[in-house]
Amino acid sequence: MNGEYGCATEFTMDLLKGKWTVVILARVKEGARSYSELRRAMAISDKMLTTRLRDLEERDLIRRGALNKYELTERGRSLGRVLDTIYDWGLEEARRSGVRLATHRSVR
Repeated sequence: MNGEYGCATEFTMDLLKGKWTVVILARVKEGARSYSELRRAMAISDKMLTTRLRDLEERDLIRRGALNKYELTERGRSLGRVLDTIYDWGLEEARRSGVRLATHRSVR
């Protein structure tokens, strides 16, 4: 996360870049999750999950805590409202578009 950005949105999108990044953050926001819990909750390959978890640790958004479970850092927790807004927007747009969402616990 070095360099110069044209605006705060550009910086934020760089911080959150990568397929699955925001989904992983939303899952961990629900509570601490083990690798296997995250793997079962998403249709993601082991390689991709491992890569994204390392990226998120390097960006200081998650860490491995007690019992080797992933949890949000202070920086990650600061994204709470952003993640809630993304979830709410996606839920409304899915309804409006007639898209069926898989039944699972809310990640809000």
